[in-house]
Amino acid sequence: MVNHYVDNPKSEGKLKTAQSRLSRLRGDLSCLKAEDLHDAMKAVEVEAIMDCTEMVVAASLERKESRWGVYHRRVDFPERNDGEWKKFVVVHKGEGGRISVSTEPIPGG
Repeated sequence: MVNHYVDNPKSEGKLKTAQSRLSRLRGDLSCLKAEDLHDAMKAVEVEAIMDCTEMVVAASLERKESRWGVYHRRVDFPERNDGEWKKFVVVHKGEGGRISVSTEPIPGG
């Protein structure tokens, strides 16, 4: 799913599809079962990958430009836009797994 919907080139449609599918998968996490500590570690890893993916999707949706060559290329925003986006996109995961996104100026930038 990450390779199909979160990898480059990005678009709002693909990123929104990833959000929707991640939300459905998140509901299935309670069904994971572990027969030993190794399986338990894998289950925790799955949850961590989902957390990271959700945060990447949120940041990618927020940044409405292309930047860093192949690392963040949006087909719906193909140009770099320093005037609006020469700043950090900050993602927080808070209580209940709620994701919030904000921006901060780059110090000295």
